Amino acid sequence: MLLSLIIYPLTAIILYFLANNLSKRDCFVRLKGGKLGFWNTETILSLLVFGFIAGARYNVGVDHLSYLEEYLFIQETGNPFRDTFESGFLFIAKLFAGLDLHYFFFFAFWAILQIGFIYYALRDRRFLLPYIALLIMLGPYFLNWMNGIRQCVVMCLFVVLIGFIVKRKFIYYAVGILLAALVHKSALILLPLYFIFYKEYKLTNRRFLLLILCICIILGMFSSYWLNSLIYIDGVLSFLGYDAYAESIYKMTSEGVLMRSFGPSRLIILITDITIIWFYPDMKKYMSDDKYLPVFFFLFLLGTFLSNLFINTSHIFLRPIEYFTIFRLPMTAYLLYYLKKDRSIWVFLFFSVIIFSYIFFSILKAHLMPVGSNLFTLYNFFFTK
Repeated sequence: MLLSLIIYPLTAIILYFLANNLSKRDCFVRLKGGKLGFWNTETILSLLVFGFIAGARYNVGVDHLSYLEEYLFIQETGNPFRDTFESGFLFIAKLFAGLDLHYFFFFAFWAILQIGFIYYALRDRRFLLPYIALLIMLGPYFLNWMNGIRQCVVMCLFVVLIGFIVKRKFIYYAVGILLAALVHKSALILLPLYFIFYKEYKLTNRRFLLLILCICIILGMFSSYWLNSLIYIDGVLSFLGYDAYAESIYKMTSEGVLMRSFGPSRLIILITDITIIWFYPDMKKYMSDDKYLPVFFFLFLLGTFLSNLFINTSHIFLRPIEYFTIFRLPMTAYLLYYLKKDRSIWVFLFFSVIIFSYIFFSILKAHLMPVGSNLFTLYNFFFTK
């Protein structure tokens, strides 16, 4: 527990200071009529720091040890014992294994891609990066990214591809999705999303949106009544690369589901979502020239509505929804930036304390209840195992 209380906040602080310095330098360069390139000292150091923390971990993230076993097996035999990996991911794994690189570098590589895609997507909005840096380590994102590695790389890339939606470049977007599908096949479900944004959605009626959220929460509490109707999508899940989930879908629907409680972690996320929805009309007015903000918000809404609707089902349904919940990250950064610039400092501090307390509650829960997914929360270095 003590190591986790050191590693997570310390990494957040380091990434924050690097991002904050980059944001200030970027602002200064822009005021002089210039433009700071993506590759710079602060960005490179941020990627390396994050890559080191992710690469040096052991048993952090539910899937970490299974990925580790696959990598070590590839090093020994040249092939994985699981035959469902996508060709792109398998190519990288075999490349690293063929070079006889320690698994530290393998995991660090994927983590660098994750944070690198997010930073690249926001390269023209570096005022958000200090908040992004804190959110990644103090919010739910680091633990999530260390779990479903392949899909999380793809969903971070998806944030980059939003630029092609905004700029109406379908070919570039389609190529990006097809390349992403080489890492996780589920990326293909993102291809039709391009056409949703031919129309601009106002989405400024905060009370109506909060009503929809409440309905989704209530329906999610009674998911066992309509869950059986979803058994027929197992074939679709298999096609998208969720074979393990598709195989257990019948068992899950026949046995029913467990009710997830409104504990601190879920409440923090729910409060964050409600706050974003409430302040979005004000944020939109304050940053009226930001063409990305409405798109991010639309996808964030899909994520928060669907995640609450399916919260009491299983990862079979929640994993694909993560392609939309990832947009809570930039939207929370927008929220904190707006609150600091246009609201009372006490309002900003109040919501900051709530939002950044997520990791501390997660660590405490893992310490007090070391069972289930909590076992993969506390940080460990591989060289201490």
